[in-house]
Amino acid sequence: MTDLEGQSPRSPWYVLNGLRELPPQAIRPESQLAAEGHLRRKTPITLSLAVLAITVVTFGMVYLAGKSRVAPQPSRPASGSASELSNTGGQASFQVEQAVRLPHPLPIALALMADDTPVVACEDELLLLTPEGTLAKRVPLKRPPQSLAVAPADHPLAHHVFLATQNTVAVFNPDFLMVDEWTVPGPAVHLVAIAVGKDRIYVLNAALGQVLQLSLKGEIVREFAGRDPQRNWPGLILPSLQADLAVDTLGRVFVTNPGLRRIEVYNPEGQLEVYWGEEGPSIEAFFGCCNPQNIALFPDGNLVTTEKGILRVKAFSPYGEFLELIAGPEELAILEQARAVQGRWGEPVVPDVAVDGQNRVWVLGKGLPILLVLSRSAPPPVVRDE
Repeated sequence: MTDLEGQSPRSPWYVLNGLRELPPQAIRPESQLAAEGHLRRKTPITLSLAVLAITVVTFGMVYLAGKSRVAPQPSRPASGSASELSNTGGQASFQVEQAVRLPHPLPIALALMADDTPVVACEDELLLLTPEGTLAKRVPLKRPPQSLAVAPADHPLAHHVFLATQNTVAVFNPDFLMVDEWTVPGPAVHLVAIAVGKDRIYVLNAALGQVLQLSLKGEIVREFAGRDPQRNWPGLILPSLQADLAVDTLGRVFVTNPGLRRIEVYNPEGQLEVYWGEEGPSIEAFFGCCNPQNIALFPDGNLVTTEKGILRVKAFSPYGEFLELIAGPEELAILEQARAVQGRWGEPVVPDVAVDGQNRVWVLGKGLPILLVLSRSAPPPVVRDE
């Protein structure tokens, strides 16, 4: 923990003691963040050039392979890198209980109803599945979705489904009839994540790198998590314009900051309370560009994170203590295989995630017609207070 006197951290999480004004010594200046490799404002350009180069080379190889009538093989990481990452920290504690093939080629987002019934937002429709994974209902959509959330049973809008598109939030009742639609105003709006709080709805606007708190009528109550030069706060760094958020029963808002390889936690008033995470190949850290990707919460309040590149699903306490590797590349190999079957060589698998009332973890590969249900195969970790 890093105290407010600037002493060396003993672990990669930081507590700001609920202060309403962040003291300057608690926030590292941007020059220091850049020197430490956390602030990468040139990342979008550099990353785009790298991805373009890799894509051109890869498609060239696929084209030549097709010409020679040799079936192309999925690309693999450099020798040793994948095994080093996937094996660090021991065996995965969950295994695949069920793999559901979805009746749509382009699923985008996943959520669970209160009875653990999965709902999948696809390019042009909502799919309501049975708990066994069979199709129960299709609902056409007016606009391509970005993210999906469901209000719990004790919410004022219990069992309503909230769907974020680029600049709107569509509200569906429990019968999946659209009963409202909110347009989020502003010159730059690109909503990529949505979550339901006790009496608020939260959306993440990737265009401005900030979180918007909405009333249950769609009005903007407050904005937070954005850049604040006066307090040397970099805000959300989103090289791929992707991030996620989740809200716990205490009203705390968990927000991914993938450009800085961390999770930020805000109170219901939008004030930063905690941030934690570090960059690196170890199992406790977030590796590569733009991780963590998506998050969800266990019923006990612990956090699930997903990573692209080297596929990993992990569990942390709300304050950043690493708990366990839920699933790694071996358990999630079917998602890589689905990507290979579709011939999408230059695109990483981006896993969305949800947790049901039985503590099972559901994983959806965005753009891949596969939904995985993971159940525990090893005893849960014992967390001891020091």
